[in-house]
Amino acid sequence: MKSMGAKTIFAVDVAAHDDTSPVYYGDSISGWWVLFNRWNPFRRGAKIPTMTDIQSRLTYVSSARTLELAKKTPNCFFMELPVQQYGTLEFNRFEEIVEVGYKAGKEMLNKWKKEGKLKDLFDKGDAETKRGRIRRRNSV
Repeated sequence: MKSMGAKTIFAVDVAAHDDTSPVYYGDSISGWWVLFNRWNPFRRGAKIPTMTDIQSRLTYVSSARTLELAKKTPNCFFMELPVQQYGTLEFNRFEEIVEVGYKAGKEMLNKWKKEGKLKDLFDKGDAETKRGRIRRRNSV
């Protein structure tokens, strides 16, 4: 967004905090062992990740570096929404998630305003012309 001319960026992290601690399964895993452990109600030990778990972790790993860079970028306001209890595919809870996000966003904006971080944000110079052209504001 910076490369497209945005001066101020609001970055919001809506990812869940998964357990990403490494687990050692040995050199190989027997399919019978996995099947037995999935059906055994008294099992102890590591949970074998599903394909969805693995894909979710890969997505997180690929975006973790970008997230850390965004947090350090000047004029980038980073916020983490408290939506970890919701699953990625819980579309039926959309209204509830929107309400949680709205309240958290409002609280964070008020906090930044009290801290004086937003005082220059709505400066008239941002929307004025540059070299005789009207500058387009980039937003998501």
